[in-house]
Amino acid sequence: MSRPTFLQMPAANLYAGSETTISEVNGPVIIIGANGAGKTRLGVWFEFSGSQRHAVRRVSAQKSLDFPNSVSPVALEDATAALNIGVNAANFASNRGGYLGNIEGNRRQQKYGQKPETALVSDYQHLVTYLVSEQYEKSLSYTLDAKTNTIYTSPPETKIDQIKRIWEQVLPHRELVLKASSVMVKLRNTPDGSAYEASEMSDGERIAFYLIGQCLAAPIDSIIVVDEPEIHLNRVIQARLWDAIERTRPDCLFIYLTHDLEFAASRIEAKKIWIKSFNEGSWDWKIVPSESEGLPEEVLLAVLGSRKPVLFTEGEKGGLEQAIFSRVYPDRTIMPRGGCDKVIEATQAFKALQHLHGIECYGIIDLDYRSPQQVAGLLEKGVYVLDMQEMENLLLVEPVLHLLATHASTHGMTADQAAVIVYKVKEFAFETLTRDVALLASRRTAWELETKLHKIDRRAIGVAMLEQARVDATQFDIAGTYAAFEQQLNQILTAQDYAALLRIYNNKGLTAQVGRYFGTPSYPDLIKRLISKVEHEAVVEALRAASPMLPPVPAFVPISPILNA
Repeated sequence: MSRPTFLQMPAANLYAGSETTISEVNGPVIIIGANGAGKTRLGVWFEFSGSQRHAVRRVSAQKSLDFPNSVSPVALEDATAALNIGVNAANFASNRGGYLGNIEGNRRQQKYGQKPETALVSDYQHLVTYLVSEQYEKSLSYTLDAKTNTIYTSPPETKIDQIKRIWEQVLPHRELVLKASSVMVKLRNTPDGSAYEASEMSDGERIAFYLIGQCLAAPIDSIIVVDEPEIHLNRVIQARLWDAIERTRPDCLFIYLTHDLEFAASRIEAKKIWIKSFNEGSWDWKIVPSESEGLPEEVLLAVLGSRKPVLFTEGEKGGLEQAIFSRVYPDRTIMPRGGCDKVIEATQAFKALQHLHGIECYGIIDLDYRSPQQVAGLLEKGVYVLDMQEMENLLLVEPVLHLLATHASTHGMTADQAAVIVYKVKEFAFETLTRDVALLASRRTAWELETKLHKIDRRAIGVAMLEQARVDATQFDIAGTYAAFEQQLNQILTAQDYAALLRIYNNKGLTAQVGRYFGTPSYPDLIKRLISKVEHEAVVEALRAASPMLPPVPAFVPISPILNA
């Protein structure tokens, strides 16, 4: 036998029990999906129903971490079978024939109480009994050989020795002290070298020991299915632990069932499978392509893990854009991507993978001097453009100002009446724009010039053609462009056109400075606090009215047709 290089999965969206073969599995397999997508049920399917079930060893997510204070060794054969079935070694020894006659049925009963999807597994004592028994048998065999062999040989490495080595690599400030029938933990680099019982270890220390032990106890060439491999583990040590375990068991195929996107992305060489849902005995799943056409894998996994349509935005995770748009578009998963270029790139890349996920996807970005033609072109790609220079200007639209001003006035945040607050904000905006006319005209002219230079013909060959390309690129009317935009700004000021000001004025500082009119140090934070409360839904509606209207979300998102191919 040899390490499994293929995996049998239940055929996607089929109910007849047929299987699909995933070939060329040269590393671990990550099966990722949201809570409720059927990951644990799939793990149970691997263990009890799939055609490879006899090679499967499943590590359940639901497990007791009670580390026994001491155990006694038993016959290794009994300890091995007892651990597999989930029964006390002494009980197994009293009825070997009965337990071995129906291993899967007895495991389902003894280990899981007939509920393998939800049962709390209590087999830590069985595991430690197996490890102590394996150590005892190897030590006894070594001692007997030494009495009859005059040539010195090194003592064999037992599984508990391997656990000690890996555990101490992962937790370098701790040392496992192995005794005849128990395990102690000693703190390294402490004056008194204080130690404590293994039963007093932290959850992270106990789960690390348990996971290492279960994986080392699996038979040769096993398929080890680990449900929630990240649970109870500090993120810093997760990758280190599983890397060490996989290196120690190169004969085994590891399958990880997880909803943790960071863990999934950290297993770089893994084949990744996304589970969308489970329904009436059938899983909707698809292999995640290793090349996702420019979309970072962690973003792709995050989007696939969402059950709602996706909206890519500018900004950072936890930032203003995510806070506002998650309320404006509550039926969509908001995915910040940084700058506008990243939003456009992510939207196009994810739409190109429509055959994989069947999830509706759009992007939304700031206006940023874009022409109507450019806005229309982006819309064709699924990218919507705000009708204002900066997203921050969305918070300053007049209906929102009135609602926030009314709140500030009625809650004693300021002595001014709502109408006075709105007047002062608008007056401040026009005064600031008046000050910035030359700055804005210069920025806009420089932007137009940069855009022109980016269109230089790079296919030009020879000095003459390159010189012509330079001439073409630099035939730009700087004075005319500046004057035209300056005139546009002055017209807005003359007409006191507040909506036009928000459309053309790129000054993020406006929202940062108007808080004083509302009696708050941060106007954006005030908005975020209000829109988080149901009683201020009118503010959300005002923001929504000033935002692009996206296509309605389908009541039912059909399963991707390729999954049935």
